[in-house]
Amino acid sequence: WDSVNITCIDEVSYIKEIKVIDNICIVFNNGFEENGFIYSSNGIDWKKGSVPEGVDYSRGLYPTESVTKLKDRWLWRCTKRAEYRYTEKGFFSDSVKTSDYKKSIVMYSSSLNGEWKEWGDSPDLDEGLEINNLSVLPESNIPILLAEYDWGYTSNKKKVDAKPKALYLSDNQKWRACTWNIDSIQSDTFFDKVNNVYFCQAGYRESFTSRNGFEWIKVDIDFSIDKILKLQNFNIFISSSNLYLSTDMNEFKEMILEDGSWQKFSLNGGKILAIHAPSRHEKYLMLGSINFN
Repeated sequence: WDSVNITCIDEVSYIKEIKVIDNICIVFNNGFEENGFIYSSNGIDWKKGSVPEGVDYSRGLYPTESVTKLKDRWLWRCTKRAEYRYTEKGFFSDSVKTSDYKKSIVMYSSSLNGEWKEWGDSPDLDEGLEINNLSVLPESNIPILLAEYDWGYTSNKKKVDAKPKALYLSDNQKWRACTWNIDSIQSDTFFDKVNNVYFCQAGYRESFTSRNGFEWIKVDIDFSIDKILKLQNFNIFISSSNLYLSTDMNEFKEMILEDGSWQKFSLNGGKILAIHAPSRHEKYLMLGSINFN
């Protein structure tokens, strides 16, 4: 390992998120909302990403760590406070009150350090709905989003039909509902393609598969999945500190690891890199090889 000298920003106190999209590494450090993220195609030479105009914590845009790419355009999910009115029942009379929620705004740019503009194909969501996840399915380039109603909005509005929604952008540039019922959406929801089938874990032990990206069926997987490492003969499903091997997502076999806590699994060829803490007083960076025999 070699130290990297990053000169495009003054200081990185801590890293919040790392994404790799189209072989470009994007790093969200503290203060990226106003100062921008950094990115690199080789891990050595780094550039500073731009931020949209109008970033403001109270009434303006507020960038998130959700950046993805659709063909030749970068998409960046931001939020903006949107007010709504509701009626509060009183003992003698009712009163009209005002609150707000984080309305989702999708920005686009042709480059990570270029000008960001509001995306013309942004979904027009119902009041109170917030986008939790915006992804582009690999190979098919189908944008898909998962949205959930703000908790305060459903409470104030006494909304009973406040289930999460899954939408995809069709060929005629219209957002349409996916054929699945989502009960909950977790913050680290992810999409992937495994054995020519799209996979999504939207909520705790709520896994779905699809062959076309908009017709989804629930699969019987009784553990939460954080990440999938894909190999030639099988796939490794990471669930917290546990590894499960599977070839078809129908049968899973657990890989026995040394006692302790395991985190941050990553794969390169037949080698796995991870952090192992045998006890609360020690922590090691571990490198292991996979035997395909």
